[in-house]
Amino acid sequence: MSIRKSASALLLAAAVEGVLPLAAPALAQSDATVTYQGRLDRQGEPYSGTPDVRFTLWTASSGGEQVPGAAVNTLLGVDIVDGLLTAPIDFGAQAFGSQPRFVEVQVRTPAWDGTGSEPAFTTLDPRQAITGAPYSVSTRGITVDETGAVGIITTVPGRPLQVGDSGRESVGVIRLAHRNGFQFRRWDFGIGDRDLFGHPDNFGFRDLSGNTIMVLESTGQGGNVGIGVLNPSAKLDVGGGVRTIDNQGYTFSAPGDQDSGLFSFGNGEVSLLADGEAVVTASSTGLTLNFGDGSQQTTAHRPIVVRPFRFLTAGESICRSTFPVRSPAWRSS
Repeated sequence: MSIRKSASALLLAAAVEGVLPLAAPALAQSDATVTYQGRLDRQGEPYSGTPDVRFTLWTASSGGEQVPGAAVNTLLGVDIVDGLLTAPIDFGAQAFGSQPRFVEVQVRTPAWDGTGSEPAFTTLDPRQAITGAPYSVSTRGITVDETGAVGIITTVPGRPLQVGDSGRESVGVIRLAHRNGFQFRRWDFGIGDRDLFGHPDNFGFRDLSGNTIMVLESTGQGGNVGIGVLNPSAKLDVGGGVRTIDNQGYTFSAPGDQDSGLFSFGNGEVSLLADGEAVVTASSTGLTLNFGDGSQQTTAHRPIVVRPFRFLTAGESICRSTFPVRSPAWRSS
């Protein structure tokens, strides 16, 4: 028996009556396997036989394109009784995204016995829209792959959770939001939004006020970190004061240098240390400068400066020093 593509030929009546996950373990189903149910008629009568049936997945009810990466399901010798067609199909979890999907069915009867040239399939019209259960595997933009990884706006998550698709234009920004009475709060964080974080390659945090709290630049943008600064110009660029504290007090030191920096040891003193030695110490009692020879200076003063002196000879007048001295003035005898 041959099949012709006409109204009087074999038709797939009753679109997908229910696209449900398979429950029978004999079907060796995967997480993306679904059951396709339909009715096959010949000249208005239910068809019985064992034709070959092929299922492909498309982006539109007509025209469009075959969904990239979707598996082609070719079932040989499908047992059809009284027109009832029940077939397990698996297009792969990555085939379902936020866009509509349509199944195209092709039939070949009699089934090919493997000898001679392979006969062609006859395409049945129209394609059938996929609804329901496949979106439990991939629900309008959320994909769960075979390993359990979750992708949002991506069908190929590279991590246990991936937001955004590096293979096409997208923004990987996550929003956390809540309302408490009349108070609404939200935080945005992620990558790919120039308006939020200064550059599409930067990662950042932003609050409801619209102020960028933190920006982490990519290495290609300089690798700087900005706190309260949208475009940091130093490795750490802070738009405000800096404070760090632990049980020892405040500490500001160079990376890896625990002996030099500005320290407060919790006793009310602040010391500037160089190689473990206090150079400047400030406390409520005053300021102390410490010198390498062990001497200190705690108050400002004018140093004593005295010119070299000599005894006056007869007839010479007293020579006045232009510098202040604290010793008695000399005079000739």
